[in-house]
Amino acid sequence: MLLASNCYADPFRYDKPTVCDDVKEIMKMIEKYEEKIIFSGKPEGDGQGGSFIVLTENSKTGSWTLIQNNNKFACVIAVGQNEKS
Repeated sequence: MLLASNCYADPFRYDKPTVCDDVKEIMKMIEKYEEKIIFSGKPEGDGQGGSFIVLTENSKTGSWTLIQNNNKFACVIAVGQNEKS
């Protein structure tokens, strides 16, 4: 039996649009969607520039946002909607 697999031998880079702005401006956007911080942590590894990751969520609507910032600038890494079972 043969199985198809999407396994990559080497890492690859995936470039996608990322929104970055002053931390205050990004947080205004988060407030607009009434999302609250549910997780904050520092990523491991070199080259992180003292940044940390923040995950916000609106528990009523299920919207969420993943942000990486360094207290001056913030970048929205991903946004989405929780899947309700």
